[in-house]
Amino acid sequence: MAIFPQAVCMDRDCKFESPCSEIEMKKWTLGFDIFDDDSRNNYQLPFEKQFMVDGTTVNDPGACYFPIFMTQSDFPDSSWYIGTTFVKFFYLSFDQSTYSQRRYIQIGIAPINPSEVILDERYKNEEATDAND
Repeated sequence: MAIFPQAVCMDRDCKFESPCSEIEMKKWTLGFDIFDDDSRNNYQLPFEKQFMVDGTTVNDPGACYFPIFMTQSDFPDSSWYIGTTFVKFFYLSFDQSTYSQRRYIQIGIAPINPSEVILDERYKNEEATDAND
């Protein structure tokens, strides 16, 4: 990994061979694409040291793992786990339609609104309109 030359990457994960408490790390971004039949969407995940996984969690004390792991099941080799890091920054909407309604699973993905000011902005606009009346 050019960004982290001291990191060791194997087939299914990347890690530092030092405890997370000893790792010097600035904020960085992981970019990846998700494809479906009709489109390609690019997502950017900001990462910080707080997202790293302590090696004791994966039975490797003294190591510090990036929070991304390749699946160890029979899925295609291109399947990776990005876990809770992804849902910290994106809303996920799972379509629960029955198989007879839709013959595929649909998941909606949208960036989280970190300031949660949707209604606040709406009411500010209404107050401004009321003040002008």
